[in-house]
Amino acid sequence: MGSPEANRDGLRFSLRTMLIGMAAIALMIPLGGYALRNASNWVGSLTFLITTMILAGMACLAFNRQGVSRAYWTGAAIFGIAYYIIGGDPWSQPYNYELFTETIVTAAYNQFYPEGGAAQPPQPEPLPYPIPDSAEELEENGTLATPVQPGPDPPDLRDFVMVAHMFWSLLFAFVGGWVSLAMYWTGRRHLAGS
Repeated sequence: MGSPEANRDGLRFSLRTMLIGMAAIALMIPLGGYALRNASNWVGSLTFLITTMILAGMACLAFNRQGVSRAYWTGAAIFGIAYYIIGGDPWSQPYNYELFTETIVTAAYNQFYPEGGAAQPPQPEPLPYPIPDSAEELEENGTLATPVQPGPDPPDLRDFVMVAHMFWSLLFAFVGGWVSLAMYWTGRRHLAGS
């Protein structure tokens, strides 16, 4: 996160850390979109495994760091694992409630895939002239009405929500790291002032 001198002066981080963070975010956006678009049991299982390993790595980093770095990774691990347990849905079904994030994901699914079917492409506008009956008429008009191809089958809602929960876990971990850093620096300033 930076040098020990920077840790005493306030929240600072190196250019390298910022570039690594930006690269990670730039990589996660297209991977997340691809995983959600192609959500299936297999993609959900793979996303579940990768998220588990990332969160376990965050917990290991929290145990093996000191100072600012430890504060960040501790918050990231706690927030990420907490949502991972809640969003993973092992206990929520008996209580029959829906998480706010699940409501958002379900609304997004319904927006992208209305009525459980693939999003239909817009219907072509009617031609201002009759459709040709033969190849000769087609050559005269110089146009061809292209048939509308149906889109690929939409992913199952359950798989879509599962994949989205894994990405929510990582987002909460990222935010939790920054919340923990804010608490760390607030506590340091309080100690320095007294």
